[in-house]
Amino acid sequence: MGGVGEADGGPGPHEGPAQLGAPLPTLRWEQIRSHNLPGDKWLVIERRVYDISRWAQRHPGGSRLIGHHGAEDATDVFHAFHQDLNFVRKFLQPLLIGELAPEEPSSDGSKNTELIEDFRALRQAAKDMKLFETKPAYFGFMIGFILAMELLSWLTVCLLGPGWLSSILTTFFLASSQMQCWCLQHDLGHTSVFRKSRWDHLTQQFVMGHLKGFSTQWWNFRHDQHHAKTNVLHKDPDVTLAPIFVLGESSTELLATCNVESSLFLDWCTGHLNFQIEHHLFPTMPRYNYHKVAPLVKALCAKHGLRYEVKSVPTALVDIIRTLKKSGNVWLEAYLHQ
Repeated sequence: MGGVGEADGGPGPHEGPAQLGAPLPTLRWEQIRSHNLPGDKWLVIERRVYDISRWAQRHPGGSRLIGHHGAEDATDVFHAFHQDLNFVRKFLQPLLIGELAPEEPSSDGSKNTELIEDFRALRQAAKDMKLFETKPAYFGFMIGFILAMELLSWLTVCLLGPGWLSSILTTFFLASSQMQCWCLQHDLGHTSVFRKSRWDHLTQQFVMGHLKGFSTQWWNFRHDQHHAKTNVLHKDPDVTLAPIFVLGESSTELLATCNVESSLFLDWCTGHLNFQIEHHLFPTMPRYNYHKVAPLVKALCAKHGLRYEVKSVPTALVDIIRTLKKSGNVWLEAYLHQ
C-alpha cells in the first residue's frame, strides 16, 4: 500500500508530472489511497490522477480546502467550484502523473455510480439551459438597491432628526440594505456574478468589508469548506455532523437539508437560499435560476428514492428553534454540568 513504484508502472509519490506526449501510467485506487498525507497528496479529476503535494499551498482556495480531497475523486467538486474549467486545467496539466486503469471505477468507495452519472447529466442539462449564465442587470440592480437604502437611511436622520418616526424608517432602510448586502456578498463569494472571478472577489471585498464590516478571507475560508465537505466531521467548519448523503465529491446532504416554500417575498429576503438543496448542488449558479433547476433535481431524487423535502415557513422556523435548543442543551451539558 505504499507509493506507486516502478513495478506498478507508475511514478513514485514525488517523481513529478508525466512527460508531455508520453503514455500516461495507469493507476489503481489501491495505489492512490496511500497518498493522503501532509506533503504527499494525490487526487483524481475526470479519471486523471494529479500530484498536488507541493502545489496545494498555492491553491487559491487554500491548502486545507483542496487537501480535504486527498486520495479521492474530486471531479464533481472541481466542476462545482470553478467556472472557467479550461483556464483551471492549465494549472492542473503540470501536476498530471497518470490516469485510472480502465477497469477501475471513476469513484472510490461505495458511492452510487448510477446516481453520480445521473447527477452529472443533470449538471450538463443545466449548462445547456444556460442556467449558469449571469444577468449583469440583475446584480446591478441589487447593488443600486443597497446603496439607495444606505443613502435613504442617512437622509432620514439628517432631514427628520431624532424621533420615533426617523428611528423606524432608518431601521427599515438599514435592515433592508444589510440583508441584501449579505445575500450579494454570498453570490460574489461563489463567483456567480461576474464572468471573471477576480471581479467577484474585488466586489465582495467592498460589499463585505466596507458595507458589512466582515472579513472576506475568513468567510470564504470557512464557507468553501462547508460546500466542499458539507456535514462531514472535522472538515465542515459550520457543523459537526457525520456525512449523511454523499454525491460524488460535492458532499451534498439531502437528509440534513431542506428547501423552504418559495414566494417572491421569501426569495427576495433570503437571496433565494430557501432553495438550499439546489444551492448546495450548484453553488456557482446565479440564485434566480434555482427555481428553474429545482424540478430536475426533484425528478433525480424521485428516481433514486431520495427525500426532497420542502417545508413551510412556520415549520422551518419551529425546526430551527428546536435545533438551537437541542444544540444549546448539548453545550450546556458539556461545559457547565460536568
